[in-house]
Amino acid sequence: MKNKLFIALALCFFSAYLNAQEITDKSGLTAKGSSSFPSVTYIKSGDIKENIFQENDVSEVTLSKKFNGESVETTKKFPVGTSYNLLTLELWSNVKSGTITITIIKPNGTKMKSIEIDADTNVHYSQRFDLKKNPTELTGDWQIKIQTDKAEGFYRFIINTR
Repeated sequence: MKNKLFIALALCFFSAYLNAQEITDKSGLTAKGSSSFPSVTYIKSGDIKENIFQENDVSEVTLSKKFNGESVETTKKFPVGTSYNLLTLELWSNVKSGTITITIIKPNGTKMKSIEIDADTNVHYSQRFDLKKNPTELTGDWQIKIQTDKAEGFYRFIINTR
């Protein structure tokens, strides 16, 4: 009985350890899974592969970066497949100096939203999309464009599909 209890506890701790793992690409962006048993397939710098962290048709990816006075411009892509019903995009950011601009681009190439964050603004932005209402416009490769101008601060962008 003690052996079974020990094995069960070991599996719980191992599961928690896996859930806390992060993957960072060469540009410093971080992807982190939220499912209990993530399967990591994030390999190519710059793009997020479909099914990066998936369990029962639910996936979540977090992109985050801290800046210490840098001026950079980068674009990250993430696919949203037709098997999902709901897409949630969420942005958290705080800037001490300079600016961070986050631009969200739909799969058809149209700019959905551009948010500029400076020292006067702390941002929490969230938006949900019903993917079944307009699958042609909302499924495919979304893009997140990150631009900084001498930024000292951070952003965290969360992509959740169900």
